Amino acid sequence: MSLDSAVLTKDVMSSGVPQSGVVSNHELGTDRKKSIFVFDKDDPMKFYIAPDEAERETYKSKIVECGGDVVDYLDNNTGVVWLSSVNRRGNITFDFRFVDDSIENLGPVDLTQYRNGSTSTEVATTNEPQPLTINFADYFRRSGKRQKYTFSDEQDEYILKHVRLNPRLRTSHSFFTDLAKHPALKGHTGESIRSRYRSRLEPKLNYVYKSAEDGTLIRDARGKLVRESLENMPKTIRSRFTAVEDYILCKKIVEHCRTKFNEDSNANAGERSGDGNRKDFDPYGDLTVPLPFFTSLTNEYPSRTFHSWRDRYRKFVRQYGAQRYIDYYNSCVREGREPEIISNLPRSHTSYASSMKNLIGSAYQNDSENQGYHLEDDTALDEEIGEVKSSNIDDALQDKPSIAGKDTAETQKGRNYGRRGKREINTGSPTTAGKPRFSSQPSEDDLVIDICYVPSKVSYEDLFNDNFYKIQPEQVISEVEKILNESQDHDLQYLFGAFSDIGITDVFTAHILMCTCADIPRILLFINKFLNMLPYVKEDEISNALNIEGSNGLWTAEYDRLLLDGSDSGMKTIRQVHDEESIYNRKKFLEKLSEL
Repeated sequence: MSLDSAVLTKDVMSSGVPQSGVVSNHELGTDRKKSIFVFDKDDPMKFYIAPDEAERETYKSKIVECGGDVVDYLDNNTGVVWLSSVNRRGNITFDFRFVDDSIENLGPVDLTQYRNGSTSTEVATTNEPQPLTINFADYFRRSGKRQKYTFSDEQDEYILKHVRLNPRLRTSHSFFTDLAKHPALKGHTGESIRSRYRSRLEPKLNYVYKSAEDGTLIRDARGKLVRESLENMPKTIRSRFTAVEDYILCKKIVEHCRTKFNEDSNANAGERSGDGNRKDFDPYGDLTVPLPFFTSLTNEYPSRTFHSWRDRYRKFVRQYGAQRYIDYYNSCVREGREPEIISNLPRSHTSYASSMKNLIGSAYQNDSENQGYHLEDDTALDEEIGEVKSSNIDDALQDKPSIAGKDTAETQKGRNYGRRGKREINTGSPTTAGKPRFSSQPSEDDLVIDICYVPSKVSYEDLFNDNFYKIQPEQVISEVEKILNESQDHDLQYLFGAFSDIGITDVFTAHILMCTCADIPRILLFINKFLNMLPYVKEDEISNALNIEGSNGLWTAEYDRLLLDGSDSGMKTIRQVHDEESIYNRKKFLEKLSEL
């Protein structure tokens, strides 16, 4: 029996008591002691004690004597109480005093009071131990809802007011992130505000205030703001790319790659082909550019943001080919035809693997679009395809705080959290019948989802949407299993959409994929472990539960740092948890991230 379905107390008054005759208090106490850690149907309570614990054998004997069981491995076991003398980051562990106090009480006491790393263990030393009467499902349902901040009517009107004042920003994540900093919306995140607007408030918008192309509000002769009907809703700031912009982007990419090729060739005295001749630059090859390229491009052509240029390159130019589009554009000009934008041109079929590459985005999180993109040096993420280069990926992991685990809410401004790529197209209308829309090819308004760790400052609202609280807690895992089984026949977008339908946000899904290398069995393992920890985690400590250590195949930012550092001591630490297959798969996964 596991903790997620069992009440850890039971009436043991009659356990082991003979049906007839008179027994002494000593005999009664002895019989009751043998069943302290036994549930109904003679199911023993399971414990795990790490091999490095000094008192492992002592407490193993105590537990077994009282009807419990001590397992040797923790990896795939759920409902196991991990006893530890220290707090082990990323895992929920409990103090050994739980065993002692339960024995003294002749029944399990409140386990939650003995969790390591919280003030609850202090309570256990000063207060009389209380019998544990908390059912996981009830507790989970209560604690989850208790942490949710509801929107008041005043807050809804406040959101609508600012959308009307900024109609061109209504699809911008940075707009809602900034809005979350307003005192009137305290307690809500940018993601939750955006979700509230799109799901509940957008139908109530009714009108917006007229604005110029640059977003400046237009006033009438009396100085009052001019209302505009929704039929004349202005285009968002994410306006469609033009063929000229696509042409500029492709030209700049080819020029950059040609210059880099020539510089490398001169430095290496020229790379030779099989016949001994110097290799020529191939503009039709797989042209990749580093991130500083988009910084320079944004400075030269500020009509588009860094992210906009970058995403255009990733989603369309790399698939179609920069030189190929240049040829097409020039051909149209010569023949007097209007060139199509690159996103309207046919591309090859996208496989599951390339679908993931398109959605992965970058392995880092950078500062706000409004703040601009800045690199302290030129060691940005190298986007060339090839073997894993520790220095390149290490920069991606360490240079950006959300990977390094040092993020704060302030540094999340403008970041690409909760984006659903093709799944949620910015048409301004909700999905039909609660089902996500899909398109055969990426559209102009599609967003690239960044597969990355969530920041350290995260709330339940960032991880779960309203759908999560409509499902019985004990049914969550079965729903996840069903989705994972079906996901093998779909592309990655299906997983984001299906998880969102059961309440798991895109932010959380991206984090899970980052921790598990997108491996289906590990995804299930991660979610199972996380949900088992939730009842014992306060919201301000939720990042501890999101970084699960000690499980083969589940990775954290710290494990990544050690892996990419490659030192003997670091690899030794990794191999205490991860086997060679897990390490190899992680390197390949990070390699995929570095290619984008």
